[in-house]
Amino acid sequence: MSVPKIRLGIYGVFGRGNFGNEATLAAFLTRIGTDRFEPIIFCEDPEAAAAIHEIPAKRIAPPADASSRSGVRRIRAILGNRLAFLTGSIRAMRTVDALVIPGTGVWERYGSGAFGVKFELWCIGIGARLARKPFVILNVGAEYLPRRSARFLVRGAGRAATYRSYRDALSRDSARDMGVPTKGDVVSTDLAFSLDLSRERPDATRRVCVGVMNYWGRDSVHETSHAVRERYAANCVDLVRRLRVQGRVVHLVGGDDEDLLLAAELAATLGDGTPVIDARSPGDLILEYSRAEVVVATRYHSLIMALLAGTPTVSIGYSEKHRSMLSQLGLPDVHFDIYSFEPAEVAAAVAELAADRSELSAAIDAGVGRARGRLDSEWPQIEAILLSGSR
Repeated sequence: MSVPKIRLGIYGVFGRGNFGNEATLAAFLTRIGTDRFEPIIFCEDPEAAAAIHEIPAKRIAPPADASSRSGVRRIRAILGNRLAFLTGSIRAMRTVDALVIPGTGVWERYGSGAFGVKFELWCIGIGARLARKPFVILNVGAEYLPRRSARFLVRGAGRAATYRSYRDALSRDSARDMGVPTKGDVVSTDLAFSLDLSRERPDATRRVCVGVMNYWGRDSVHETSHAVRERYAANCVDLVRRLRVQGRVVHLVGGDDEDLLLAAELAATLGDGTPVIDARSPGDLILEYSRAEVVVATRYHSLIMALLAGTPTVSIGYSEKHRSMLSQLGLPDVHFDIYSFEPAEVAAAVAELAADRSELSAAIDAGVGRARGRLDSEWPQIEAILLSGSR
């Protein structure tokens, strides 16, 4: 007699064109396999997510329709949608045996406000408690959130979890500072390091991949956001020109659908035939980065894809998680802040990494191997919880 499969709900921001989130989910699906689990994705764009990962997906609640409304009617529409998500979460948890949040930066500042993903995680936590189902928050990223309401929601979701782990110590400490009980929680690494995809040898043309991000700032008002984006774009153009002076062939790469739009703008501004690489899957990104001597990465998962490719990487980061990941893998702290980086300094760092590429690539592969070992050691406990199907 065959053993029934565990109905495993998976919640996250999937199907929205963020290549890093899709890579994290792909890594998790590879790890669970299909023998004992029957996964279903809960997200806002189930059609897109199902097409990418080839498993069922559905919404917990209908999408909010407040675009054509204003004032009181708009507020009512939003509140009605949030109430629908709460009741939908309670119903959804009755249809699965367990639910997991597979990585991503669900508790970070960048992205939706307190009543976006943070609120939804809180609702899922309530649903899990009422249904008495395992709720696993797995290898997530977190930052201390400035809004008290956001911290309240994170605290509630964290306390509802059967199991919590973090991709770095910085995330664990941030969760603790927001009131999540972290004693005994695991600090592992990013789930994407489970991926083991094809790579190629570096191109002989001194190729550098510049991974760009359509960056508007994190807490800026709208007017300032335009200035932030314009300064970042201008610095990227300056950087590409300096790399060309070094005799390097530059390819522009995105980590999100919106990033590819910025990359096209940068290429048009440069006007010198700089190619924009339309790599969207983890496999495509890793292949492209493995062909380069050096990668310059702005998005966090662009950094991780480059490390999976074994390629020395300069980080231009918008938070300390980029630096934390380099440190976790025992790599040089080649990190620049997105607000203040000088293109000349980044170009000089590219030249230094290119000169030491062979030695650095070996160090990267060793660091990635240790990261995979941490994921492997964590997995038996997670699997046991998911297979239990009850508290």
